[in-house]
Amino acid sequence: DEDDGDPYADQGLFSLPETVLRPGWALQSLDLSHQPDYMLCDVVVDCICQAMQQQHERSTLGCQLRKLMLTGGMVGDDGACQLAGIAKEPWSQLQVLALDSNSIGDRGVLGFAAAVSSPANQLKRLYLHGSDDSVGHLGMASMLAAVMPDQDSKRDTCHLELLTLPECDDEFFELADSLSEALDRAGVEFRQE
Repeated sequence: DEDDGDPYADQGLFSLPETVLRPGWALQSLDLSHQPDYMLCDVVVDCICQAMQQQHERSTLGCQLRKLMLTGGMVGDDGACQLAGIAKEPWSQLQVLALDSNSIGDRGVLGFAAAVSSPANQLKRLYLHGSDDSVGHLGMASMLAAVMPDQDSKRDTCHLELLTLPECDDEFFELADSLSEALDRAGVEFRQE
């Protein structure tokens, strides 16, 4: 077909999740990084999350996706919260999630803080750096609470090995420093970029 100048003519990415995550397939890695902004957004994340849920429900193999790369798009807090919700599911096998260079702020980081502190999560590497939005007190404090062990229990729910966050404002430097120290004690590599 001839391109008629419509920027949305290539709708393939919107149907890609349904295609590659269909029942019977055991896809373990999906890299959709650096797509045009309109193709890598919260709508696409919603399609991916729905496809993962459907694969879990309909396939005898369940959803086998372990690595999802969505670097360099327009994924915002809504998309981040959806993916964090998937990561908390007992059936989720997501271990690596790259959402760097998107538009994720405090609300998205708060969602991932809840995910990494959930007993069901498998996340080992979470890339959120390079965001257009800054992370403030809420995001930093929630992530700090998520990775710090309770007084009476060991750190048994947070499986993170690597966490990257956007640079925070100077006013939150002490909180970022506390987070860095807590992650270091927990054996988690931490970077702000």
